Amino acid sequence: MKTCNQIGIGDIRTTEEASSPIIMSYRSGDQSPELVVMAHTIKEIYSDLGYPIPDGIQTLAGTGPAFT
Repeated sequence: MKTCNQIGIGDIRTTEEASSPIIMSYRSGDQSPELVVMAHTIKEIYSDLGYPIPDGIQTLAGTGPAFT
């Protein structure tokens, strides 16, 4: 949270959103548990936000639960 002082306005509280890309690379056919969990997490967040899910994430995440 940052306080901005503007002449004649007073204090204005602003919340700055930050985001950064996640670059995910892996070997073709790699089904390690860590990658599956990460892909499942991305799939869940994208679904909640209404974003389209990339084919690679959809395939890697599968349809089952992430934590079995």
